[in-house]
Order: sequence, then C-alpha cells, then structure tokens
Amino acid sequence: MSEYKATIKWQRSSPDFLKGKYSREHTWTFDGGVTIPASASPSIVPVPFSNPAHVDPEEAFVAAISSCHMLTFLYLASKQGFQIDSYEDESIGVMTENEKGASWVSLATLNPKIVFSGDKLPTPADKKHLHDLAHEQCYIANSIKTEVSVNFVQNFELISFASADELARAAASAWLDEIAAANRAGKPHCVALSGGRITQKFFAATVEQNKSRAVSFAHVHFFWADERCVPPTDPDSNFKMADELLFSPLKISENQIHRIRGEDSPGSAVQIAEEELRKIMPCKSSLPILDLIFLGMGEDGHVASLFPGAAAKIPDISVPFLVVNNSPKPPPTRISMSHKMIIAAKNIWVLVSGAGKEAALRESLSPDGRTPLARVIQSRPVKIYSDITKL
Repeated sequence: MSEYKATIKWQRSSPDFLKGKYSREHTWTFDGGVTIPASASPSIVPVPFSNPAHVDPEEAFVAAISSCHMLTFLYLASKQGFQIDSYEDESIGVMTENEKGASWVSLATLNPKIVFSGDKLPTPADKKHLHDLAHEQCYIANSIKTEVSVNFVQNFELISFASADELARAAASAWLDEIAAANRAGKPHCVALSGGRITQKFFAATVEQNKSRAVSFAHVHFFWADERCVPPTDPDSNFKMADELLFSPLKISENQIHRIRGEDSPGSAVQIAEEELRKIMPCKSSLPILDLIFLGMGEDGHVASLFPGAAAKIPDISVPFLVVNNSPKPPPTRISMSHKMIIAAKNIWVLVSGAGKEAALRESLSPDGRTPLARVIQSRPVKIYSDITKL
C-alpha cells in the first residue's frame, strides 16, 4: 500500500467572511516540497474572490487524469518497442449536474498529440490498443466515476484548393499571421524553407501580401530543410530561389539568412549548418526546435532530400543535418535535415501541388503509407496545403 500526502493551507484576510466575501486563494504543498498557488474556479466563484491565474481543483482533477493516462501510455509504448519523442494533451473536463442536482465532472476528454520516432511506428490500431490499455491500467481512472474519453485525432490537417495560386496565397497569409504573432510576443521566428515549383508561387504571394500588411521580418531567421550541393548562384540552388523571390524583395538582412553552403564539401557544409542552427537556437536537448518547417513533396513522396529506399538507419539519425549521396533526382549530392530534426519542429506545413503527385499523396495519408512524408505524418501532426483534389 502507498500513501500520498498534500497539505492545503488557507488564511482569512477579509472581515466579511460571514457574508461570503473572502478570498479563495490558498496553497497546495506536496510531499516533495513543491508549493502551488490555488484558488476556486472563476466560473464558480467570481473575481476578485477567486484568482484565474491559480490552479483550481477542477482543472487539477482533469490534469491528474491526463497525467496518469500519459505516464501509463509511455510505459506501455516503451514495453512494446514504440519510441516516443513527445506527448502533449490538451485535456478538457465538463461539469454537469447528476440526477440529484449535484455538480460533478462527468466527462474528461483527452486529446493527445504524440510524436513517435524510430523504425517501428505504431499503426492506428496499435495506438488505439495502447490508449485502451492505458485507460484500463491508469489508477486515477480506476478511482473515479468520471467518464474518460480519448479523442483520436488524425495526424494531418488537409486543406484543399482549386489552384496552385490559391494554395500559395493561403499559405502566405497564414505564415504572415505566424510571424506577426511572434512579433507581438517579442519572440524570434525560426523557419526552414524548401525548394520546388510551388515554393516560387508561395514566395511571390508572401511578398505581394506584405506590401499591404507590412509585417516586420526583422526577427525572422531563415534555415533550409535541404539544399543541393551546388554554388549559391547555381539555378539548382534552393537558396538562389529564396534570395531572388523572397529575401531581395523584402530586404532581409544577411545576418538573418543561414544558408547551407552547397559549394563546400558535404561534410563541412553539414557541420557549418549545424553550428549556425545552434548559434541561433541554443538548446539543452539534442536537436534545436524550429518554429516552422516548410516542406514540399515529390512524385515519389519524398520530403526535403529524404527519398524512398534510403538506408533504414536514416530515420534514427539524431543530428540536424545529413549528407545524401546518389539522390535519384539530380544533382546527386545534397544536404538534408534529418527526419528527427523535421519532426521535432513546432509546426510542419507541407505544400503539395502539381500533376502526377496524387498517388504519392494518397499513400502518404494512408495509415500504412511508407513514403518519407507518410513517416513524418505518422510521427507527429502536420498541416498540408494541396491543390490535388482527387485522392
């Protein structure tokens, strides 16, 4: 048998206690020594007698359910050989009245977003089985009458457009919204760009829209999801396209542009690219986390320069960049962000446009897909902008 202790402290600070006009602020102290400021929920006791900034018992109850489910899920996934990089749940509790008219938290809905990595990825059936077992074995869930529901959300949001131009305009508008939000928060915006035909339209749409919106790019840092091993003036250079269509029109400062040096030896280019990344985004974890990565998708389902048929070990490489030799598309030598670096990003937006990609996109969206894009989608949530309507 185990015991769990918590000390709850409240002190009267008002002479109007008997009139109900007293603060509900108090503290929770746990056996490990951590003290948390608490209060009644503002939805039950109005401000100023409650404090919205403090945790309330109802949300703590929902958090306890979510935390227990997560810890049990992680344990079970580990035992079954599924590697998890991150788990995020925006859980929601609903309070209603029971048959006696008493209020209770009748439903807790868990909305987990889980990033998997490694060679062994779970199917949707595997994920459901893990969640079912986690619920059965979670001791908090076994201790309550509240119904616990796990919301299985597909890992992608597919946004369809009638044309490539519409796609480009929508993606550009959404990106400007992201940059504006970062500016309001006083934070930098670190983004990785890709190449491809749709990217040209996307860059042009961004420049055109910003003429009227005037969103500041002063705190945006630009990296690349991949680059061809060619000089920056070569027509095949992803940097060259961005420089001509985005950076020059927007007058982006050179110290915000962290290009992959395709003219250098591949090994040196990888090393310098990683140093640039870590200089701008120092981190305690093994991989820096970008705010946003733009990806395209090829006719074979490749993303960045990660192609089908690559060595099995590539998805497990825990470095930001890697050298890709013998690319099936010219030029043969490239530098690409690793799969793990891509799926670590806060947001991934995939721009998919053009004839001949229907089959690759269909397979990539399938739970059993085996394309590089499918592997990304199976690992974490992804937003897809596409003008392919027949899937």
